[in-house]
Amino acid sequence: VWVRDLAPNTSYLLQRAVDTTIDGNCTSTAWLTLGKGAVAASIDTDERGTGRAELFRSVAAFPVGSTFDIHFRVIDAITSEVVLESSCYQFTVDL
Repeated sequence: VWVRDLAPNTSYLLQRAVDTTIDGNCTSTAWLTLGKGAVAASIDTDERGTGRAELFRSVAAFPVGSTFDIHFRVIDAITSEVVLESSCYQFTVDL
C-alpha cells in the first residue's frame, strides 16, 4: 500500500468490506482491518505525508471462483476518521 498527501507522521489503517451481492454497488459496512495476515498493521506516514506498507490477507476462506464486490478505505489509526475511500471493484478468487 502506498499513500501520499496525508497528514505527516501519522498512522493509518487499511480496511476492506466485501459485498456478496455482485452488482457493482458496494453496500457492505462490515469493515475488516488489513495487515500482516490476520494481524492488523499500520501505514505510517513520513514528514511529507507519504507512507508505504506491505500488507496482505488470505482469501483461503473463499472457494476458488468466488466473486464478490469489494471496496477499501484508509482511516486514521487513532480517530478512525476516514481519509480515503475507493470505488467499488469486483474480485474473483483465483489461486
